[in-house]
Amino acid sequence: MPIVTVSGLPNGFEQDFLTRLCIALRVAVAGVAELGITDKQVTVFFPDNLLQAGLGEEVIARVTELFGRPERTPEVKRRVAEAVKKCLRFHLTPALQGLALVEVFVYTFDPEVGGFAGWTKEPAG
Repeated sequence: MPIVTVSGLPNGFEQDFLTRLCIALRVAVAGVAELGITDKQVTVFFPDNLLQAGLGEEVIARVTELFGRPERTPEVKRRVAEAVKKCLRFHLTPALQGLALVEVFVYTFDPEVGGFAGWTKEPAG
């Protein structure tokens, strides 16, 4: 399922803010109906940046591991990118005074070419 990785955020955001942003990104991606996924199937990462200079000015998001399917056309992927961009702008513009750029890249994954294995813990009960 898709992974959203957001780079360029400065360290120091409160966990509550990042949790809200994570939920909003999951909902935004799953909101593109043609993907046929729920928000629980979207993973979001906010990696630390070793160099803090300039962070918060440019935010780059990558949506990866989106399995390629016929219904996931270039237009659908563009809508995914647009949904993520709007979500990031909405949440980050008030928090980052120097924010000047948000870019989103969407990459599909072909398990026949790249290989895939997964494991999910069974619910207790």
